[in-house]
Amino acid sequence: MVNEPLPIVTPADRVERLAAPQAVRLLAAWSAAIAVVGLATWSAPLPSGLHVLAPVAVAAWMAAAAGLRSGLVVAALGAVAVTAAVAQGVGPDRLLERALGGLGVWGAATWAAWLSAGRPVPARLRARARLSLVGRSVGRDLQRQGAAWQRSAWLARATGLFHGTLNERSVAAALARAACPELARLCTVDLVDGDQVTRDIGYASPDGAAVAARLRAAPLRLDRDDPLTAALAARDPIVLDPVAAADLDALAQSPPHREALQAIDAGAVALVPMVHRGRALGVVTFFLPRGRPLAPADLQVLGEAVRRAALALDHARRYRRAQETARRKHEDLAVLDTFLREAPIGLAFVGRDLRFIRVSASYAAMSGQPASEHVGHAVRDAQPLLADRLEPVLERVLATGAAVTGLELSGCVPGLGDHARRWTLSGYPIHGPDGHPVGVGLVQVDVTEQRESEEERALLVRELEAAVAARDEFLSVASHELNTPLTPLLLQVQMLRRQVATEGAAADPQRLGQRVETVERQIERLAKLVKELLDLSRITSSRLRLQLEPCDLAALTREVVTRHAHDLHDAGCAVTLAGDEAVPGHWDRMRLDQVVTNLLTNAMRYGARGPIHLSVTAAGDRARLEVRDRGAGIRPEDQQRIFERFERGASSRHYGGLGLGLWIVRQIVEALGGRIGVDSAPGQGSTFWVELPTAGPADRDD
Repeated sequence: MVNEPLPIVTPADRVERLAAPQAVRLLAAWSAAIAVVGLATWSAPLPSGLHVLAPVAVAAWMAAAAGLRSGLVVAALGAVAVTAAVAQGVGPDRLLERALGGLGVWGAATWAAWLSAGRPVPARLRARARLSLVGRSVGRDLQRQGAAWQRSAWLARATGLFHGTLNERSVAAALARAACPELARLCTVDLVDGDQVTRDIGYASPDGAAVAARLRAAPLRLDRDDPLTAALAARDPIVLDPVAAADLDALAQSPPHREALQAIDAGAVALVPMVHRGRALGVVTFFLPRGRPLAPADLQVLGEAVRRAALALDHARRYRRAQETARRKHEDLAVLDTFLREAPIGLAFVGRDLRFIRVSASYAAMSGQPASEHVGHAVRDAQPLLADRLEPVLERVLATGAAVTGLELSGCVPGLGDHARRWTLSGYPIHGPDGHPVGVGLVQVDVTEQRESEEERALLVRELEAAVAARDEFLSVASHELNTPLTPLLLQVQMLRRQVATEGAAADPQRLGQRVETVERQIERLAKLVKELLDLSRITSSRLRLQLEPCDLAALTREVVTRHAHDLHDAGCAVTLAGDEAVPGHWDRMRLDQVVTNLLTNAMRYGARGPIHLSVTAAGDRARLEVRDRGAGIRPEDQQRIFERFERGASSRHYGGLGLGLWIVRQIVEALGGRIGVDSAPGQGSTFWVELPTAGPADRDD
């Protein structure tokens, strides 16, 4: 066979060859291979064997489609190179780039061999060279696009982890775990909340657990000046690439901490602050592996991931604070309800529309209506009896913002009878966020018993003061009354002594008798005063004892009148005695004598030298004694008072006595089971009457 020279290929021939169906098949096969391998490699992780076979399959497919029989040999050699690359930890995107790059080297080498031999370059070689150049360019584009797809997929997965929780620590832990191993060998997340710092750590290798435990013990310290606090303060990332020994010294807080940082063996460190709405929430530290330079796109992805984590963290904190606010509100309401239920005083809250918002049980009880009849109802509807006084107070507090305290209220409570209750009411403004009153807090205290006790105490004080004044007056009167008979008594005794001394046995018996009689009357008067004092002591100490015996009240009255005939004559009082001849009964004769005597002497003292009429009658089982005079009379308001101790119907300046006579009479009459009273009017005299049961007192001891 004759060897023919190779035809010389002109530029026009090259264009025609490239337009041949073989070139079309080449481009179609190359496009399909790129699509299949790209989807298989970057849409989901593949086993390492498939990563090895993928670039080899691409090279073989492209060579076969181009009609290059030597492509199979090249593919075999490429498989060896790819296997070595996988052993070095090269990723799938790098594998594809190396495969396509190897194909390009193969085409360039074939082209150079033809040119060095001085032989024309066949169209096949020209197509192979062009294919290799295009493959390298496409490989680089595919690498960049695959890396972008990978970053986007990782960012989407991490975002799903962030937003799948409302717990702050879970957000930090999700970010730390998501970063490893795809982006970093180890990742620390330091969260700052006020003065509190918490740290979560994610790591890529099993031996990272020991390192993480040592790093967890040394979280971010806000009081240190190191790269972490610098990134936090600047709100911008700080990249340490490569990591120098000085960088580790700056990051370390202690020698063990530095050893842990050294053990990570990071090629670069990225400190990215977590910032949201201008507030620094923490710092994320990415420890990146060696042999992988930190590209601007990588840093951008890290920043976006941290930004999204900061957003999720802010949501988690807002949720936590909302939960805490709701819990505190619930607890506050529970405390308020307990306080309102158990408070011994009345508490109520009224809004600006003068409607009750909350009411304590005590307040509802004071108004006589259940709490349900207050809440949501207007003050005028819930408390109509007090509304006219209560509403002006509420309006005043709302208008001025000043408290009103100590308001006295009184009224009858429905269901508690006609007894009026008394309260003190105070109103205090409840200020809103803007400082203006939004309601009024009412404090109501039932002071009915307190006021009654105060009034009783005031009455007792007045009575005590009156008793002290009466005592002082009594002591003054008693000293005067005791001194009055002593003075004439002493005078008469001195006169008797002089008469006896001067006249001796020749003294006039009549004159001696008169003076002795005067002495006797003064002694009797003195004895009567002393007896009244003794009776006062006995009665007040409940030592008044009765000696009950049969007694005739009419005969006893006549005896008393006869005994005081001289005194009646001296007083200028004529006595008339009427009634039954005999009025028998069972009484204490001595005490009954004292009753008649005191009433008779009282009529002589106040009768204005007028006639005195005595009457003793019996009606059934009752005996009645009346003593009537024609004196000045007694005012109606004094008719009960004169029977009290140290009291009298007229001033002691005009009438003598201790003011005990009528009081002693009343005590004796009541002890005998009877009654005493007076019928009188000013200017018409007085009639004192005594009624006694003829059988004596009901509780007598026979």
